[in-house]
Amino acid sequence: MNFSAAMAFPTVWGSEESESDSYLVERALDGDIAGFEKLVTRYQNKIMGYVGRMTNGDREEAEDITQEAFIKAYRSLDSFRGQASFSTWLYKIATNLCIDRARTRKRRPQQAYSLDEPYDKEDDKGGREIADSR
Repeated sequence: MNFSAAMAFPTVWGSEESESDSYLVERALDGDIAGFEKLVTRYQNKIMGYVGRMTNGDREEAEDITQEAFIKAYRSLDSFRGQASFSTWLYKIATNLCIDRARTRKRRPQQAYSLDEPYDKEDDKGGREIADSR
C-alpha cells in the first residue's frame, strides 16, 4: 500500500467527517437544520464530557448545560464570525454557562426539604429570612 496515497485521502467522501464545521455552519445559516444536527452529533459527547468535568461529575447538571450550550449556539449562529473554529466557540459558550451556573449556586444555596414529611410553616425559618431580607 502506498502510504502517501493513503494520507492524501484520510476521510471517505460523503461521510460526516468530510463536511467541515464551517460548511455545516453555512448550511445551518441557510436554513438547513440538518447541518446543525450534524454539528450536534459531532460535538455533543465532547461537550458533555467537558461540562461533566466542570460540574464535578453532576450528570444532570452536565446534560442541562450541554443542551443549553447547543440551544444558545443555534440561536447565536448568525453572530459566529469564524475568527476561531466552531468547536472553540462552542466550548466557550459551554464554559460561560458552567461559570454562570456556579455563580448562581453560590448566590442561592440550595436547601433540601423532605417530601415525605408534612410542610410546617413554623419550621421554615429560611423562607422567612429570605422574605425579610427583601
